[in-house]
Amino acid sequence: MLAGLVALGQRAAPETLSVPLTALTQIDGQPAVWVVDPGTSKVHLRPVTVAAYREDGATIAAGLKAGEVVVTAGAHKLLAGET
Repeated sequence: MLAGLVALGQRAAPETLSVPLTALTQIDGQPAVWVVDPGTSKVHLRPVTVAAYREDGATIAAGLKAGEVVVTAGAHKLLAGET
């Protein structure tokens, strides 16, 4: 079961989204987040481009769309395809 999830909403700049730092993990040494497929509730690791790191989160410049759900807790324990 996924303990922490967040649905992404738009901020001031429509192309920029923010996620908590706990949502970030890595794939091949690059930032990534686990995205939840709404149809299957399975997670998929997706690379993202971080525009800026802040004390309360990270601004994502590319790799996510508004409305997508990402895992915000336990990201380091997940495997692709888990529900």
